[in-house]
Amino acid sequence: ARAWARARGVDLTASTSYGDHSSDLPLLELTGRGVLVGGDAELRERARWRGWRQLPAPAPLSAPLSAPLAAPQSAPVPRLPA
Repeated sequence: ARAWARARGVDLTASTSYGDHSSDLPLLELTGRGVLVGGDAELRERARWRGWRQLPAPAPLSAPLSAPLAAPQSAPVPRLPA
């Protein structure tokens, strides 16, 4: 995230990140405003300690998606002359 932001001139201290899992902690701690969405008790305690905003987890879908998602097709790779 640091390299991506530096290459694009993004100030991470003026950025907001959202997370719902402990694997999101490095990014949440890197930005100026972390927002926890749901999370377990340990994550909620970390959010309270860090002063991050906390949002409830979204409700699960009540019905399955109407059709399965298709796998992306790869584009053909042109052959270069030897």
